[in-house]
Amino acid sequence: MKLKMFTIAAVAMTLGGAAFAQTATTGAGTDPAPQMKVLSDKTMMTPFYTDDTMTTMRTDDEMSTIFKGLKDDQQVTMKEECKLAATMDQYKDFCAKVDAM
Repeated sequence: MKLKMFTIAAVAMTLGGAAFAQTATTGAGTDPAPQMKVLSDKTMMTPFYTDDTMTTMRTDDEMSTIFKGLKDDQQVTMKEECKLAATMDQYKDFCAKVDAM
């Protein structure tokens, strides 16, 4: 009976360790993309572009007006995300304009 209980406990600990190992993150800090909440939000980004495909940005004056129309916390978040995304091609041009504001 003791052997059975020991075996059950050992199996439970093994399975518990495997479940814990699955929750660990990989590559933390190496890829900023998952941290992009504002820059990856199409409803937040669409006003800054002239087309639905978001390939043509508005003029600097228009972008500045739109940026100033955001809530303060959204402006801060966008600037912080742009710092993280400075080297990412998809955000590089946009973030250069945001950083200049």
